[in-house]
Amino acid sequence: MYADCECDGDGNVVRLTKHAVNESYQEEEGAVEEYQYAGGKLFACAYYKGDGTLERTKVYKYTLDGKIENITIYLGDNSVENILTPVYTKIAVYTE
Repeated sequence: MYADCECDGDGNVVRLTKHAVNESYQEEEGAVEEYQYAGGKLFACAYYKGDGTLERTKVYKYTLDGKIENITIYLGDNSVENILTPVYTKIAVYTE
């Protein structure tokens, strides 16, 4: 499988179209991912099946300091499938 990518003027991927290279990936042929950005951050990503049907959309919400607060995943019918909340852990770096 490979994909064609389209980017905006800032170098962000805005559209990715998948192509099957063998029959085992045929259901992915023509599947599309569309990305939207706001304020320099990824805002949403919509996933479409090869026939153009919206499969799901991920919407990103950020904290004031720019970390992902949560990701809401909507199914094609706009019902909420899941809400993911990342856990951030501080990492200590010791130098001698």
